[in-house]
Amino acid sequence: MKIIGISVICFAVASYGFLYTLSISFRIKALSEMIEFNLYFKNNIRFKSDDIISLFKDFKPKYNTFLKAYSNNFDLHIKESSLNEAETAAISAFLSELGKSDVIGQTEHCEHYITIFQRLKDDAKSELIEKGRLSKSLSLLASAALFILLI
Repeated sequence: MKIIGISVICFAVASYGFLYTLSISFRIKALSEMIEFNLYFKNNIRFKSDDIISLFKDFKPKYNTFLKAYSNNFDLHIKESSLNEAETAAISAFLSELGKSDVIGQTEHCEHYITIFQRLKDDAKSELIEKGRLSKSLSLLASAALFILLI
């Protein structure tokens, strides 16, 4: 029974690093989806006479993780996600200014936020490379040390 308890504790410690890496991967997917939506919106706003809500509904993202929650309760979804403050602020600023100008202003708006989301995505990728492997290794090492110490 003692071994089972120790194993559960060690598993919990080891899973922390993997969960951290998973949260960074979600951030990368969400930012990729925002870039994909910006490109879709920029290309379709000139050719479709639909409103913004129709463009959101017609958009079929590759990952289908983040923007589908926009129609439900976006504010709650964005607060519960693993996005950091800069990413949350960028997404909120993009969506709050969407549809408030003419077609040329909207395409410039999309181009501006494509560069912002690409920079944030590159930052998240570098964080995954730098901290992802480290957090996995440290959590596994801590788990192994804890297992040896408690047995």
